[in-house]
Amino acid sequence: RDLIVMDITDTVREEEYFVLIDNRGERRIVNIKNTKTIKWRKKLIKLDQLKGKRYDSVYDLDKEGNLAEVVTKEGVDPMGVPDLSDDNEEEGKSEEEPEETRDNRNFFAENKAQKLTNEEIKGLKAKGVEGENIIQEIAKNNQNFEAKTSFSQRKYLKKKMQRHLHRFRIVRTSIANIAETLFVDDASSVNFLRWDSLGVVLHKSNVALSREILVIDNASGVLLGGALSRSSPTANLTCGYFDDKKPAINKYRALNFLNLPRSQTERVKFVSFEALCYGEGEPQPRFDR
Repeated sequence: RDLIVMDITDTVREEEYFVLIDNRGERRIVNIKNTKTIKWRKKLIKLDQLKGKRYDSVYDLDKEGNLAEVVTKEGVDPMGVPDLSDDNEEEGKSEEEPEETRDNRNFFAENKAQKLTNEEIKGLKAKGVEGENIIQEIAKNNQNFEAKTSFSQRKYLKKKMQRHLHRFRIVRTSIANIAETLFVDDASSVNFLRWDSLGVVLHKSNVALSREILVIDNASGVLLGGALSRSSPTANLTCGYFDDKKPAINKYRALNFLNLPRSQTERVKFVSFEALCYGEGEPQPRFDR
């Protein structure tokens, strides 16, 4: 089967779309060329800082909008909860999970265990205590933390990270994460088509082996983009629409988000439903790439 040849790099380029996914699961599809600054969780991010950054790298964002790359030990997910164990612990310990001997039976939801007040936490942040350091201070000053089960400790740390730490990963766009991002942001914009349902549709339609493909897309282009990215580069795609005039480019915006070369997007022919029935041609919209 022929392959679609794309100019792929390991770093973010100005003209490319990419996805930012943070530690709360919130997502943004952005493009440095079109958008210089975005507001995210009450902070302004200058996207120029991301130019040349590696895909799949993770960054912490401080209150001033500056970035600091998160570097962890091999095999440790930087988006996961921090390891607050002593670095000088004896090496060579068994990799098996020790039997849990702690429990939470004597803990009550009274908010009295935390010694630090909100004002003191704000004071630490004002002094420059950022990132995992602020999480470590909060956990250290919780009198019940050490007595919690391992599961409860991870749950506690994750909750504090989501509140006090803005951490995100830079991800290359794919039809799956585009569909998920658009659905989570506004399900009606993709006609309530879930990303997992999109995968089922593409699998059942078997577009990979088809040479002539007809798509009716009323889901911001995610169905059309999925068919285009999965099909052979020599396949012909026809996208029908029900409007009286040719569709606006942003109606199929997922095609732009995929960063496909123009030679691929130009394989799509847009015709009205009436033209599909009676064979009348229609002018074709053009895309960024």
